[in-house]
Amino acid sequence: MKDFMRRDPDAVHQGLSVIARTLADYARASVRAGADGVFMTTSVWASRDTITESEYEVFGKPYDVMVFEAATQAGGWFNILHICRENVMFDLLRDYPVSVLNWDVSSRSNPTLQDALHKTDKALWAGIDQRGIAMLKGPAEEVKHEVKRALDEVTSALDETGGRRILLGPGCVIPPQVPSSHLDAVMETVRDWIRGRH
Repeated sequence: MKDFMRRDPDAVHQGLSVIARTLADYARASVRAGADGVFMTTSVWASRDTITESEYEVFGKPYDVMVFEAATQAGGWFNILHICRENVMFDLLRDYPVSVLNWDVSSRSNPTLQDALHKTDKALWAGIDQRGIAMLKGPAEEVKHEVKRALDEVTSALDETGGRRILLGPGCVIPPQVPSSHLDAVMETVRDWIRGRH
């Protein structure tokens, strides 16, 4: 794909335009059928490890925005952008027409939650390290310990925003092998934490 982008950009734009129009139609149809919005991921593309920001600004952003604008125009109010991988182009994507930005804050090459709070007025979905060994291997008590650590890290962000704009959750997909008991441990820890703050 990168080779085609450099050798025949017009053909790439033609193909991306067809894909984006199809996804925009799908987004509109989804909202009209009752969805509150759409969730879309940049996959590996909005990472500086894959292409440059200037390349994504030309070959990615316009097509992403087309899909989100279609969902918004159809009445979608809860659109979510997941910025996938490490070394993400957060600053380039922070102004997308979405309600929520999601990315992996556990990666040192990505913005922290605190950094992101000052870069955008969007809601931020982050905090739990979905790759943490405890999430997959356990035991449940270790999962709880990791979630408590995540909650400690987001507390200052929650305090700064008055408890608004922060959605505690994984920075990417949780592996399907994670036992449901570990997910239950996450929920239990968060509920206990919320009760302790009130």
